[in-house]
Amino acid sequence: MLVPVGPVPLTLVPHGILTEVVSRCVATVGAIAPEEHPKEISVSGRGLARLAPVVLVVAAGLTACGGDGTDPPAGSTDGDTVTVELAREGGAFTPNGERVELRVDQMLVLEVTADEAGELHVHSTPEQEIAYEEGTSEHEITIDRPGVVEVESHEPESIVLQLEVR
Repeated sequence: MLVPVGPVPLTLVPHGILTEVVSRCVATVGAIAPEEHPKEISVSGRGLARLAPVVLVVAAGLTACGGDGTDPPAGSTDGDTVTVELAREGGAFTPNGERVELRVDQMLVLEVTADEAGELHVHSTPEQEIAYEEGTSEHEITIDRPGVVEVESHEPESIVLQLEVR
């Protein structure tokens, strides 16, 4: 059971600017189980100095992982053309909502493999519709304005791609 216990007693050796930051962070800890609550922590400035680069590397690594939790951009680039393979099988699309980076007026080739005919809607200005048949088909589109453009299906209801146009 967690019980609010108030500020954490802390002994710090005042060496460096991180001492105050750590003491404030530790003092604002809310509810901690009494058996897990440390009574005293000794931290030297030298220990904090060794810890700072590790914290920076971990923070940079987490930031580089793409803070929104999505996978890396889908598609392959061949010069001025980006090709994305889409599959519709059993009412589901792959990829499913992945982001693809494009330049303004760069050609996007959608290679669609489908177990039944359907239609994709590209919410650009002007909007574009891509009708595809059962089997494999290839469709080319370009976007002439920067922004994020969704490519979606209404049957089944799904955002298939997000085109990030720069």
